[in-house]
Amino acid sequence: MMGNNLKKIEEENTYLRNRLTQIEAQAKIGLWDLDIVKNTLKWSDYTYTLFEIDRSNTSLTVDMFVDVVHPDDREMVSEFYDKSLENQEPYEIVHRLLLKDGSVKMVRERCHSTFDNTGKPLMSYGTVQDITQYMHEEEQKRKSEQKMFKLSQLAALGELASGVAHEINNPLAILKGYHDMKSKWVSEYPDGEFKKKLVFYMERETEAIERVRKVVSSLKSYNYSGDDSPVLFSVGDEIQTSIDFIKVIYEKNGILITLENCNKMNFIKGYPNYLQQILMNLYSNARDALYGQEGARIDVTCTPQDDKVCIVVKDNGSGIDDNNLDNIFQLDFSTKQKGEGTGFGLHLVEDFVRRMDGTIRVESKVSVGTSFHICFPVDHVKEIEMPKEFETEEVIVQQDKTIHCLVVDDEIDIAEYLSLLIEAEGHTADFTTSGADALEKISTTNYDCIFTDIVMPDMNGQALLRKLTQRKFKGKRVIVSGNFFPQGKSAVLNYDVTMEKPFNKQDVKNVLKQLFTE
Repeated sequence: MMGNNLKKIEEENTYLRNRLTQIEAQAKIGLWDLDIVKNTLKWSDYTYTLFEIDRSNTSLTVDMFVDVVHPDDREMVSEFYDKSLENQEPYEIVHRLLLKDGSVKMVRERCHSTFDNTGKPLMSYGTVQDITQYMHEEEQKRKSEQKMFKLSQLAALGELASGVAHEINNPLAILKGYHDMKSKWVSEYPDGEFKKKLVFYMERETEAIERVRKVVSSLKSYNYSGDDSPVLFSVGDEIQTSIDFIKVIYEKNGILITLENCNKMNFIKGYPNYLQQILMNLYSNARDALYGQEGARIDVTCTPQDDKVCIVVKDNGSGIDDNNLDNIFQLDFSTKQKGEGTGFGLHLVEDFVRRMDGTIRVESKVSVGTSFHICFPVDHVKEIEMPKEFETEEVIVQQDKTIHCLVVDDEIDIAEYLSLLIEAEGHTADFTTSGADALEKISTTNYDCIFTDIVMPDMNGQALLRKLTQRKFKGKRVIVSGNFFPQGKSAVLNYDVTMEKPFNKQDVKNVLKQLFTE
């Protein structure tokens, strides 16, 4: 009978040991206890596995444990343990293990100890849990959250850029309007020294206005959009826009920027704002690498290669060390001084390139320079040719009908100037500064065309366009805005064409041709 009982107890103990081993492995938790008086250490099976030490080694010592702890963490682990004995309190600590093959594990260790009546430590009992995968997932989660935060900052910056553009483009349109009126007056002024001076000053004004227009237009470089709908766009146009934005600023800092072999008929399908972000980040990195260098330059090329179009941004700056070259696209990695780099720019570049099915590689040599090579699949590379029978034929606005237009803009100077330009084309125009007043005019007058701003107080252009649709307005509809397109297009309903501020006589003429042609 006793033999049967002992066998049953032994079987139960074996089952419990096996079950404990299974539970340890599933939870990735090992057990250990240290007899402080006898200085003997015992480990459970999974603890051996965790520390990658042969189970046949039964003569465990504290030094063997310490040898596996990462050298940079040993002092911390020792301090926690000594303090727990001194204060007679349990502790919990996260630290690293450095294994024989050079790999690193993250572990969470818990420990409590027992003491005699005099406070002398007797035994320490603990657990050690492998949390490497958990820490990796938490790090990925942190990086993902950081990335989303950065992208939300870009979105906010895009909204700010759009608002700034509108606020600048409105007075810029007014300035350009008055400038054009002065130019017409000057052209009719009698020849002489005074006229020469006026013409000279007017030419300088024209250059300054055009410079501001290009900078404001290029603010779309920062207008990040999360729109998931790719569009067909010209790579060359986007590159030219980005260079127009930075050229004057960079050249004032002694950096020459050039663009070569850029055919604007190379089209790709994707996101123009992504490409702008890619380019602006690469320019910014190149500028930093060129800081204080004589003969600094950034060379940009754009060439078709088989079924791809490839962009190269090359600088002759400080270059990137081979040890860092493989890490430059990693989130949080930066070769710049702390506080100078975010470690996000090139990560974003690679992400945006990937989203547009592109590839990116980098070549660099210290003290020689760096070049980034980006290739996108081409959607269309053929030159668009005008049929010969139309080469010399001019499309003209119908001459047998006077077009009657209504201009709506909360800036009265813009509304009046646009009306004058329409009338200069031989047509008639009324103007108002209110969407509500525009609806009243439309109810009593048959207009062939309405030009409306989008951002207006009380009733904005979007609301006005909705009202026009409800009232079945049959005339043409033109959006005139200082905001960006195509982002602006998605925010409005039912229109025929857009015209950006600041506009000129030719812009108005082109719109009328597009809407009323034969």
